[in-house]
Amino acid sequence: MKLYLLIFILLFTLNGCNKGNSILENAKNRNKSEINIIDTTNVIPQLKTLLREYIKTYPQFNNLVLDGDVVLYKENKAMNSDLIYLLGPTSMMKYGEYYVDKRLYPSSYLKIADKLVFISSSNDKLTSQEICKKFYLKHLEIENNKEINNKYFWLVKITNNGSAFVFSKNINDYMIKRVKNQIDGSSILK
Repeated sequence: MKLYLLIFILLFTLNGCNKGNSILENAKNRNKSEINIIDTTNVIPQLKTLLREYIKTYPQFNNLVLDGDVVLYKENKAMNSDLIYLLGPTSMMKYGEYYVDKRLYPSSYLKIADKLVFISSSNDKLTSQEICKKFYLKHLEIENNKEINNKYFWLVKITNNGSAFVFSKNINDYMIKRVKNQIDGSSILK
C-alpha cells in the first residue's frame, strides 16, 4: 500500500513538473507573437477618460495608436511638442522611411473599453521590430494612406505631473511633419 502511495505521489509530482514546463513553453511562444500589454490600473485616470471620450466619438475603430513621435508646426514655426501625442486609428500614416531611420512600430499596448490602444515610446527600439510590425499590421484600421482622414486624429498633451487633456481635435491647425517615402499597409500585408 505504501508503495502504491509513493508511486502515486511520484507520478503526481512528475505531472506537475511537466505542466510547469508547458506553461513556460506557452509563455515563450506567446512572447514570440505578441507585444507587451500595459496594465490599465497603472495608467493615469485623465488619460483613460480621454481615451474613453475618443472611443465614444469614434466607436467604429477597434484599434488605436497613441504616438509621441510628432513634430508640430504652427505658422511655419516649430513648436515644442515633447509632451504632445497623436491619437487616432491604427494606420500607416507615419510609417516608411523617416529621413535615414526606419520608423519603429509600437512595442506595447493597453486595452480599454474592449479596444486596443498601441503606445509608441522610446522603448520600441529595444524590442524585436519584426514581432512589433507583425502584431501592429494585424490590427490596422486604415490600410491605405489615401483613406486617412485627419478628422479622426486628436493631439493629446500628457504632462509629467500626471495630467492629460486634448490639445486639439483639429490637427489641420498644425502642420504635422510627415515621413518621406510613405508606405501603405496594403502593400506590406500582401
